[in-house]
Amino acid sequence: IGEDGFDYAACIELPESVTTAEADELSRASLEGGAYIRSRYQGPVGEICGSLEAMREKTGSYEHTRLDKQRPLVSVFLDVKSVAIGRDVRSNLLIPVCGSEVSRPPSKAA
Repeated sequence: IGEDGFDYAACIELPESVTTAEADELSRASLEGGAYIRSRYQGPVGEICGSLEAMREKTGSYEHTRLDKQRPLVSVFLDVKSVAIGRDVRSNLLIPVCGSEVSRPPSKAA
């Protein structure tokens, strides 16, 4: 748990080249399914947190939709090499939501 009281986890998809012994050193977990609001982010890694916070605050403005506090906010890095060399990154930011409108298909305009 970080200084801000949040729990952070880094998740990876294990490549087939990883041995059983190596994989046993990692803890395994799965994300619970459900709806997410997604936004594409591009910029410095250090500003992702602020973008997630802005998205989270905006979640309340969607009618019949609310933040699902039982699931984590997720950032999916699309340019992992950019993170390593300190360049701007592209990431899908995901905010878990629930509500009566989430599972409904979009209405069709006549």
